[in-house]
Amino acid sequence: MHVMTDIDIESRPGARTSAFAVANADGATIRGAVHRPIRGPGGGGDTIPVDAVILAVPGLGAPLRSTLKPALHLIANGFTVVRFDPTNAVGHSDGTIREFTPQGLVQDLHAVSCWAREQFPGCQLAYLGSSISGRAALRAAAQAGSGVAMVGTLGCVVDMRATLTALRGGRDAVVDLRHSRLPDQVTLLGHTISTDCAPAVVAEDWLSVESTVIDAQAGPYWHNVQGGADPWVSLEDARTVARRVGTAVLTEISGAGHTFSGADRVVALETLVRDYHRHLRVEAAVSSSSSSSSPPTPRAQPEQRIPTRLDLAMMQRIEDRLDTVLTSIRPTD
Repeated sequence: MHVMTDIDIESRPGARTSAFAVANADGATIRGAVHRPIRGPGGGGDTIPVDAVILAVPGLGAPLRSTLKPALHLIANGFTVVRFDPTNAVGHSDGTIREFTPQGLVQDLHAVSCWAREQFPGCQLAYLGSSISGRAALRAAAQAGSGVAMVGTLGCVVDMRATLTALRGGRDAVVDLRHSRLPDQVTLLGHTISTDCAPAVVAEDWLSVESTVIDAQAGPYWHNVQGGADPWVSLEDARTVARRVGTAVLTEISGAGHTFSGADRVVALETLVRDYHRHLRVEAAVSSSSSSSSPPTPRAQPEQRIPTRLDLAMMQRIEDRLDTVLTSIRPTD
């Protein structure tokens, strides 16, 4: 059973923010925030229907605050956004990053997706992930079937074995595991992570380009934005996956690294916001016309709103308040 606590944090022109806590399948507590656009003046302009909900997940070793700017772009353009710290990560949810596994992140995505559908019945659900969380989002969406309408990713890890090898300075974890020389723990992005999960990661088929293709082919429409200067994800691998997946689109930003900073981040987010608008609108039109023989009529793209520095400053103040609230809330029956 999925349960939650909803605490109103603060309202501002355009959005209302609340904290929530929900239990995953293992009973661990996931904590996060939901941002609901307010219609009318300051409400984000020409918004898509309020029941389009996007789940935004931090990358490996990144806190909830790392999803603030992506969420702000989505909120400013009329999307309801659910952000959460995964369990066994660095944020407010239960567990420590030492016990992180990609399958655990998939489990958390399922739990929060279930909660979102309960809170917003009939909503169109989409995911936004980055790096390894983008890869987990692909698998979660594939397992959800028609329950997820779109996956957007920034620097999605399409070959996890190659990325882990790059992060470990050229040491291949699979080879080390095969020859019984994998240490009890490894350091990734400055965080110590146990290798107890390594056999399961291999058995669950997380590590290859082929497994990414299989998950993406089984899932919904996918738009990946990839930096050409990413040291940990090969642009050629990203191209290979996109070519092989009929429902995938790849946008390349030549000078961007793995984390998309500055102007590169703005371009990446504008690109994804535009596609969330386009694709979720089409999905909504198809659903509403499913009983009709007439094809849906595409609606014009709204003019995209770019968040201002004032918007960001206001959201950062809300984030400070969230940091306090999320340390104490737990799911309730």
